[in-house]
Amino acid sequence: DGLSGRYLTAYFAKADNTPIGSGQSLLNALMGFCGAQSLSWVEVSINNEMVSHCPELKGKTVGLFLQKRLYSKANMEDAYGFDIRCPFDPVTKQTFKEKSQGKSAVAIDSMAASYKDKDDRKTSGGSVAQPQAPHGQQAPNYGGFDDDIPM
Repeated sequence: DGLSGRYLTAYFAKADNTPIGSGQSLLNALMGFCGAQSLSWVEVSINNEMVSHCPELKGKTVGLFLQKRLYSKANMEDAYGFDIRCPFDPVTKQTFKEKSQGKSAVAIDSMAASYKDKDDRKTSGGSVAQPQAPHGQQAPNYGGFDDDIPM
């Protein structure tokens, strides 16, 4: 929809440079959609935090299927953020795998049909909070979320 994803973060390696598989897959798909053969990065400061920025991806258009993640702040206040679940071609809705194999776009629609927020909120006892339906209403059933959908 023409929105910018400047508030999103992709983690592709741990502090000890051990690769994070899902982050590596995300970067590979983004590179494929953007036609980048390699990535460079520069360190930039955003809100007093040093982050890596890849100039080859700046200003490129790509679709991102996002999942809302609910979590608890250190003071136990509820908060939320968005996790990138899968990049896709914004015109065809094909994932990079679908596009590279000449397959029809099905993964994004399948993810959307079974979508639900990820709830990582903690209760005061330290366990994950269970989602609650408004009083007198049944909680909606969105079905299972399939993490094995190809990227």
